[in-house]
Amino acid sequence: MSYVQAMNLIILPQAIKIVLPSIGNQFINLVKNSSILAVVAGMDLMYFADLVNSDTFQPLSVYTIVALFYLVMTLPLSFLVHYMERRFGQSDAEARNTKGKPKKNKPAGQVTM
Repeated sequence: MSYVQAMNLIILPQAIKIVLPSIGNQFINLVKNSSILAVVAGMDLMYFADLVNSDTFQPLSVYTIVALFYLVMTLPLSFLVHYMERRFGQSDAEARNTKGKPKKNKPAGQVTM
């Protein structure tokens, strides 16, 4: 087995499984802390919320809408990271379940998910 094959088939899949949770958390944290991104993208959501709040004097409704925007942005990312963690961890779970154990036949009609 060559070095490239070993990296692609053995080392990188294991490394991805190990670092995926922390990278996903950092990415979601970066979206939540969008004021850091304000340097690149201009003004952020909280800045506009402060502007609208100073005009309307309705902080509850303004900040609730901003919280919902952040939820809409981060919830799909959280689901994606969770899906990827389950997908990459699936081979480990299968290996632990089948190690040294004979496979059992399932009764007819039983559905597993």
